[in-house]
Amino acid sequence: MKVIVKKISIVVGLIMLFSNCSIEGSEPTCTARETAPIESVTGATTVAVNTVLPLNVVYKVTNTCGLIENFEEITVEGVKFVSVAALYDGCECTQQDILRSTPYNFSASQAGTYVIRFKTSGSDIIYTIEVTN
Repeated sequence: MKVIVKKISIVVGLIMLFSNCSIEGSEPTCTARETAPIESVTGATTVAVNTVLPLNVVYKVTNTCGLIENFEEITVEGVKFVSVAALYDGCECTQQDILRSTPYNFSASQAGTYVIRFKTSGSDIIYTIEVTN
């Protein structure tokens, strides 16, 4: 009988461990990640080679716990596509649209014209930067 109870206890413990259930009395974790739409981008449009050009990016999160986690970048045929990866961390968040801003730092090692497409909820914001020697 003791062997059966011990085996059942082990199985229940493993189920709780692998199913991510919380033990009674512990705090639940409320974390989510999603793409936040960019509302606007402002800043200079010219910069020298190997110089950082900060652009002010305003993005929208859907509750008071939403913050930028990072920028996600993909370059396709010379065009850089940029989106905001938002992290929602917290269980007690007020549901409302909030505009937040953060700098996006652009730099290039060669002179030329660079096109960046910032992901929005509609048409992308297309930003063109001239990099000079």
